[in-house]
Amino acid sequence: VARRLLADMSRAEEDVRKMARGVRHVVRLAVESYSAYHWLPAFLRHLRAIEPEVGIEVVAAAARNTLSSLHERVVDLIIVSGEVNRAGVDLVPLFDDELCFVMAPEHRLAGKTFIEGSDIVGEDFITYTRVPEPDREYARLFRPSNSYPNWTETVEVPEAIVEMVAAGLGTSVLAGWAVHNAVDDGRIVSARVGKDGIVIPWFAATRAGDSGEDKPNHRVAGLLAEWSRANGGLNGD
Repeated sequence: VARRLLADMSRAEEDVRKMARGVRHVVRLAVESYSAYHWLPAFLRHLRAIEPEVGIEVVAAAARNTLSSLHERVVDLIIVSGEVNRAGVDLVPLFDDELCFVMAPEHRLAGKTFIEGSDIVGEDFITYTRVPEPDREYARLFRPSNSYPNWTETVEVPEAIVEMVAAGLGTSVLAGWAVHNAVDDGRIVSARVGKDGIVIPWFAATRAGDSGEDKPNHRVAGLLAEWSRANGGLNGD
């Protein structure tokens, strides 16, 4: 309750400042686990052309606990993936994204189009969480093949993992949309996770009570879905 009260007080102060600039509604947004916002400027231009009185505030601190932050009103809209607990939330499908096994360009596996279980045995592996997720690499590749990498680091910021991978300090599995620019720039290379790949659905989630065409949170979620479909997910910049 105290956390929610502080969040509401902070929101009120910030909203007063934004209203002075013509913004009537502020939608606070967080992305699950990731801090890659290369897509945000293009989406903001799209949003402002349609909803000029709606502003976006990014709450990066909510990335580790997006659902609880949504319920506690720290944020209004979250971008989440995979199997989402739907209790008390409305989900709008955004896009499907394939996980990528990422490595330095000079890595011994850099020429492979997909990574098998036998490839990762003993490989230094950096992850942003040690909690196995039911639809990710642990359940879909490591455990079925009984093949495991050497977990060397847990780094909670995936963008920092990209830097470590680029420096040759290990490998990782990350969302394709989040590493898109680093792969395009040649700083890291990517391969499919398993022969068939692992595709993860991403959603925009709002509180169930905030839904309705007259609610800015719901409208922004819909516009984000529209923009994502037109731009191939969050790969655009």
